Amino acid sequence: MNVHFTHPQRGDVFKADVDPQCTGTAAVKGLVDSGFLEQPGKDGYDLSLSRTGAPVGPNATLASCGVQEGEVINVLRRGSGA
Repeated sequence: MNVHFTHPQRGDVFKADVDPQCTGTAAVKGLVDSGFLEQPGKDGYDLSLSRTGAPVGPNATLASCGVQEGEVINVLRRGSGA
């Protein structure tokens, strides 16, 4: 399914075709590997479904969190207060 990840600081968007069984950890790793996100350092990143504000946990799949085709997923840097 196609989803859109927002950058935690720049405000730009990364469009990705992901498997619904992708976990939050795997999604963040893919975003880092692609160069969209910097290495997380000690704090790391959290994901949140823009439509509902529901978190996408590290071990939860996108499907289990209710992510649907075309959704926007916010990437938040842990400890940023966002």
